[in-house]
Parts: sequence; C-alpha cells; structure tokens
Amino acid sequence: MYRASLNTQTDIVLRLRDNAPLVNGTANVSVGDFYKYYEKHPSGTCSIEAAKKAHKSAVLGKKVLMLELYIDVDQFKQRTNEEPEERSVPKSKAGVARSVSGSRPQAVKQVRSSSTSTPRSTGTTSISRRVPSTISRATVSSRRRVSSTSLLPSSLGSGYQTIHFKRLISRLREPVPGKLITSIIVDNENQPDSAFLTAEVRKSELARGAMKQVYEATYKDKVFVAKKYYRLDTTVRTRQAISVQANREAVKDELIRYGKATFWLNAFLDGARDAQIDIDTRIEITDAFIAEEEDGSAWLFEPRRTIADPIKFSGTMRHDMPAHRQTDKTVQAFVHFVFAQSSGSLIFADVQGSVGQLSTGHDGTVLFDLMTHTTEEDSGPGDHGPFGIQAWEIQHSCNEICRAFVAAGLFEIQEATDDDGEPPQKRRRLETSISSEDDEIVLLENPQRRREPRGNPAMRRPTPPNFNDDVELPEVSKLARMSAVNSSTHRLSDNDGVPLSTAGSEAD
Repeated sequence: MYRASLNTQTDIVLRLRDNAPLVNGTANVSVGDFYKYYEKHPSGTCSIEAAKKAHKSAVLGKKVLMLELYIDVDQFKQRTNEEPEERSVPKSKAGVARSVSGSRPQAVKQVRSSSTSTPRSTGTTSISRRVPSTISRATVSSRRRVSSTSLLPSSLGSGYQTIHFKRLISRLREPVPGKLITSIIVDNENQPDSAFLTAEVRKSELARGAMKQVYEATYKDKVFVAKKYYRLDTTVRTRQAISVQANREAVKDELIRYGKATFWLNAFLDGARDAQIDIDTRIEITDAFIAEEEDGSAWLFEPRRTIADPIKFSGTMRHDMPAHRQTDKTVQAFVHFVFAQSSGSLIFADVQGSVGQLSTGHDGTVLFDLMTHTTEEDSGPGDHGPFGIQAWEIQHSCNEICRAFVAAGLFEIQEATDDDGEPPQKRRRLETSISSEDDEIVLLENPQRRREPRGNPAMRRPTPPNFNDDVELPEVSKLARMSAVNSSTHRLSDNDGVPLSTAGSEAD
C-alpha cells in the first residue's frame, strides 16, 4: 500500500483492452476517428469488435469504447521515492498483479466506474476501468484540427518509390561542461554498416514549408515523414532546387540540432527535478534519423504526427508568444536555461510541438523542426548568429518557472547590453519589419553596423513593412503600434515611439 497521492498527469496511463498500448499517433485524434480506426483493427487486443464480444449483454447494438486505466508503478516510485507497505494479497492467479515492463505498466489497484452498466471484472486486482461510452456523433476539437490524412499509409503501390539507404544518427559527447561535440555515425540497427536498408517514400508531397518538402514514408511497417530541403534561404526566390550535397549538409545540421536539444532538455528536466520546480515534464524531442542513399541523397525521417496544425512556441526571430499553459511556460524556460548554461552562445528558435504519444507511452508534447542561433552562426539554415541571440534577449520575458530556476541558482536573469553598455530597451534606433514569408516579427540591427545576411545580394534589403492596426509589435521601451502604407523603413524614437521617418506614411 502506498501513502503518496497519484499524479494523474504522470502516473496514469490510458490503455486498450488487456493493457494493450494505443497505436502511436492515435491518442489525440477525435472520438470519431478513434472509433473508426479501432472498430475492426486486425489486432485482437485493439479491436473494438473483439472487445464487445466479451460484453454482449451490456453493449449489444451500441457503439462503445472499452478503455482501461493503469498506474505506471515505476514512474510513481521514481517521482515519490516510496516503496509499498506490506499487505496481504489473495493467492490466486487472477488476484496477482502481473509484472510487465517497457511500455506496459503494472496494474496494481482496481478503479471502478460509477456507471452501473459498466461490467466489473471479477477476481482480479487489475485497475482496469472499462468505460462503455455511447458515441452520438464524431467531433473534432476546435483547438487542434485533426489531419484529414489517414492514420496509417494507404496500400503501397505505384504512388511510392523504394529507396535504399544507410541509417545515420547523431552522437554527442561533452568533454567539458557546456561544450558539446557532435558527430554523425552509421547505425543500421543490427545490420552491417555496409548494408543498405529499404524504405518506401510516397512520390507526391505531403506538405511544403518555407525551406523543406515533406513526404509520407514507411520503414519497418511504421509510418514516418521524410523531409528534405529545397532551399536554404527564404530571401532567395528561385525555382531551382539546391544541390544534393547542400541538402545533405542541411539535413545533418538538423539532426545535430535534435541531438543537442535532447541533451539540453534532459539537463533541464534533471535540474527541475532536483530543485523540485513545477514544470510540464511530458515534453521530449522527436526521434529522428537520416536515410542516406547510395548517390548521397539524404532524407530526415521522423515519426508521423497526426495533428495538422502544430503548436507554435516561438518563431525564427520572435520569442514573445503568449504563454498561458504550463507547457508554454516550460518551453520558454527551457530556452532560457539553454541560453544561460551555454554562456549565451546558443538559443533554440522556431520551436514547434505536437501533442502525441511519448517514448514512455504517456501522452505529451513532442518538439520538432527546431532552429538555433549561435555565436558562430554555423548551425545550419535559419541561424542568424549573435543578432538572432540578441533578438531573444530583447523579447524574452521571464515567467515563474524562469524565476524558480533563478531562485535555485541554476541560472541568472540575463540583461543584454548594447555596444555602448546600455540595455537594449534603451537602444535609440531600431528597425522593424514584417517578414512576408511567415508574418513573423523580425528585429534588425542599426543599419550602421548591420551584418549583411547571406544569399542573393539583390534580396538583402528587408521586406518593406506593411503594418495595420491588428499587428502587435514587441515591446521595446515605449514602442507604440503604428499604421503605415507603402513605407520603406521605420526608425523608432526611444522617447515617444513615433517614427522618425515614414516615407509616405503618417504615424497613428
């Protein structure tokens, strides 16, 4: 018997019949899609039809979901450092809680549904909670639109191409605290390094971003997305694809970023646990590997996520996203933690996440498509160097998790200074523009000391701003909202927020 209370977010796991884990990617779809997927699933433990046969009298002619809740005993013990007190347990096969490992947690206590029609398992201490629930209609959450694509790939055929590749992963080591050395190595999963593995990649695009193309793929009967770059600079408008070598290097840079993010996230979670800081612990970095073909073509493989619209925690140069949920605050504090622990040399940007099943089997947030800004400006596409780091320093506002880390001595509140030693809030001249690519706010350095970005020289000037009354600008001193039409550059006064030059427009 345990004395500590259960944490419903970390200690309770939702399962199918007989403690079968949910298929990856199905934990957060709509009820209607969930029912359709499992209604006639080929696996007997996953099939709703198979489960209904055991409860005909209660569910005959009804649409029901039969789910079970389990306590993850290992997670509970790790969180509470508590061992159970001695108690007598009935010595019967049905009464002995079975020990399971991996993603199948131990069942130790029965939880009974309040519904009188819920069948009760007899002679067992399993905490299985079977919940028949009538589905009146399929609904889709208004907060997270479910992808209209199928949960599993369609039958493979002429729409797919077969690729032969070597599987590459990132390897990190830390010779001195805060100094990471990364490398890319071959890991063919029990196959010789000289062997080539096989995967199927759909010929048509699944999605396209500002720099990458995304395709659906299957490998070892699992669904992935395969990504590759078609350009490395969003300011360069061209239909010509980048070279095979350039794509390979960009893909490797992204895999290394994932490796670094995993390292720092583990350090962040360890620090929060040791200092007993309340954060959202159900966060992890996506698993990924590179599929490098014989001709040098490279794909970044990640597990397929089913949510169509990801959660945006930050932009490439925007770090003032609203943080109402504990997850939002945790991610923002994580970025601050990395900045502090790396001595101001690294910032994670353009952080996105998707709700889904973690490697632990719990539901949580998986972070992906990460960019970084580094002092050396050498971490791959999207790295704006010291200026990108400075943008975070200007915009970041510490939340209670940041302050808890400060109180625990894990990092200090950072205040950036300008070249003259003044904090950035007192900077006298600041240019502001809106990127036409993704409508993110971009802060540009004083033109007298601006470092010219890489790319087509003809495209190096910032996109002319096109403000309207609905655009919210980052708070820099007394920066006010402005409305301008056909203006080229706005220079903001520190005194009153009124543009010093508006080139054909008037300030509000």
